[in-house]
Amino acid sequence: MSVFNELFKSNSFNNDNIETIADFWKWFKSNADTFYNAIDEGTDIENKFFSPLADQLYKLHERIFFLVGINKETKIAELTFTPDAIIRNIAFVEDLVREAPQIDKWQFVALKQASDVEGFGVKMFGRDFSSKNIQFYPVEHPEFPDEIDIIAVYDDYDEKDHDDIFNGVCIYLDNSLGELKSITMIDNMRVRGPGDDIPELIPIEKLDAYLIWREKEFVERYTDITHYSKEDHYGSYQGELENGMPIFAIVNHTLLNWEHKASHPWILVVMIHYDPNPETGLPNERIYKLMEDLEVELMDRLRDVDGYINVIRETGNGLREINFACREFRKPSRVMEEIAVKYAEHFRVEFDIYKDKYWRSFDKFNAEN
Repeated sequence: MSVFNELFKSNSFNNDNIETIADFWKWFKSNADTFYNAIDEGTDIENKFFSPLADQLYKLHERIFFLVGINKETKIAELTFTPDAIIRNIAFVEDLVREAPQIDKWQFVALKQASDVEGFGVKMFGRDFSSKNIQFYPVEHPEFPDEIDIIAVYDDYDEKDHDDIFNGVCIYLDNSLGELKSITMIDNMRVRGPGDDIPELIPIEKLDAYLIWREKEFVERYTDITHYSKEDHYGSYQGELENGMPIFAIVNHTLLNWEHKASHPWILVVMIHYDPNPETGLPNERIYKLMEDLEVELMDRLRDVDGYINVIRETGNGLREINFACREFRKPSRVMEEIAVKYAEHFRVEFDIYKDKYWRSFDKFNAEN
């Protein structure tokens, strides 16, 4: 399969009114033959396919990228949408493909799929990345037993080209493991060269089996863990930022001392940007009420019984951050997309989702700190 990869977002817009996934697919279907011919003929692909598709995707959602190719045997064009390793965008990509219509000579795929490791390789930055020159070994952390920490060993490693090599290994893993597994199952990965100070190396072909084994252990250990926050103990705190403005926090201390943190490994951080009072850094009464309404709605839709628990809230200097620990990441992504739009006329709402099995990003709120 010949593959084209478009990794840019365009700020140019045309007159097509793309507001929903349904709008996008209606537009795509009306241009499907033109797109197919441009790819098949290989002429002026930039203007006839890449740029128009990138423009419309950007109207719909930021940082959604794509790869496309035509199977030489079936003559089917395969268009793969990728969130480019951004966790919060995975659910959107899956929803986008789920709503795709049937279009003659086209197939649509959510996230890069796994390739056959044997014989598969990536060529980037003038280097080859394959099972012939990449091996790995896991690093175990007794204090964090569920952490999956992988060190990939690249035979031709050169410190001065570390960033290029790291990116090349990551892209190789995205394609050999499949993008979903690569970006959600590995908690931490580093890349280095061979050396006498490392343990016995494992062929990279066995990484998939290792991850499946570790995930199975993890699921079995935590699948029945649920937390109910009704009886939790909270603390209220006031601090001072570097600019001298006050910051206020409400912390769930019961959760910070919980022994089952890893059962809720995904952290949702909601960032509400408001116009602060110049003296206190706090919102006015109307905005404060709206922020409270948003948080109540969030807790109604992301319930503790379902695996979403509110841990910490901070307010100050024009920003309120709400932190949830979640059992999974898809529903929080979808809920926050809707909430951000709903409250957009009052303040700017952003969010991010990242993996932190042991909630180390909350360490500063521990009692001893």
